[in-house]
Amino acid sequence: MNRSSRFRAGFLTMALLLTGLLIFAFPAAAEIDQLRVIVINVRQGDSTLVITPSGKTMLIDAGQSGSRYSPYYAGRDTVVPLLKSLGIERVDAIVVTHPHDDHVGGIPDVIEAFPVGTIYDSGYAHTITAYERMLELAEEKEIPVKVPIAGDLIPLCETVTVQVLAPTVPLERRGHLSIHDNMLVVRLEYGDFSFINTGDAEHSVEDLMMASGARLRSTVLNTGHHGSRTSTGVNFFYAVNPEVAVISAGKRNRFDHPHWEVANRLRKTTTRKLRTDYHGNILFESDGRTYDVTTRFYVDDREEG
Repeated sequence: MNRSSRFRAGFLTMALLLTGLLIFAFPAAAEIDQLRVIVINVRQGDSTLVITPSGKTMLIDAGQSGSRYSPYYAGRDTVVPLLKSLGIERVDAIVVTHPHDDHVGGIPDVIEAFPVGTIYDSGYAHTITAYERMLELAEEKEIPVKVPIAGDLIPLCETVTVQVLAPTVPLERRGHLSIHDNMLVVRLEYGDFSFINTGDAEHSVEDLMMASGARLRSTVLNTGHHGSRTSTGVNFFYAVNPEVAVISAGKRNRFDHPHWEVANRLRKTTTRKLRTDYHGNILFESDGRTYDVTTRFYVDDREEG
């Protein structure tokens, strides 16, 4: 073999060796499964986006639709732009915890902007404009609206379990209950990581969930009712025993959320405390074993309110 042939053979051998090392060192990014949960900063309201490792999407609430106190429309101004910037083209499931405007207000904007698979509703009928518009759009676009009960599973992704924790009684036996006592509460689990979203569930619902024997222990607790004293009771908090507690509330909101009692309760624990009014959009990413938290998460340089 002449010198030129030996050089080509040596070069080929080195190239194959380097390729093998690269394949070994970087085992295809697609194989590193990540669950993403984003608690969206919708000011005085609540909205959470879930993106499963397989790319399925679930939106829990979508903030307010504007009022005499604020011209801000969470769906139009924040939720829809965020989903689009993430490259989302379809929302597979929408969970409406209850028909108060600071939770359901932005849902119609989302339905008008994206194809939607299924809407999961608390079943509490309300004449609020955004809720009625949501039902009109669902009928117009032939989107199924389901009313689940505790123990039901929301089929989203094979590797992510989404379980309904409340309401704990059938719809026909809930007519006398208040809107907050009809709260749709969900808990999702991916390996060792879990996230519970309680909406505006108050102490009465928390007690029923504890009595049901359902698994409440979760990595992250989206604290009830924006940190109101009516939610996140001592017993419920320790039943969940979260590593991170998130409060979704607006800056200097007129309700004074979070209330001192809840803020003080959290302060006395080792639980990490995060607030959308301080930390903006809060991103949780998990491979099912560990998780990372990113605060003030934005896809682009556009600052959200």
